[in-house]
Amino acid sequence: RACDINTIPFATNMASAEILVLAIDRGDLEWRELIR
Repeated sequence: RACDINTIPFATNMASAEILVLAIDRGDLEWRELIR
């Protein structure tokens, strides 16, 4: 719930964690700064 409120990415398994880390490394989550 805290992740939903604060728009923080959260991985619940190894596959999502790997995708999330790679997305952060590539800068795919930079759009979050535009929303704030």
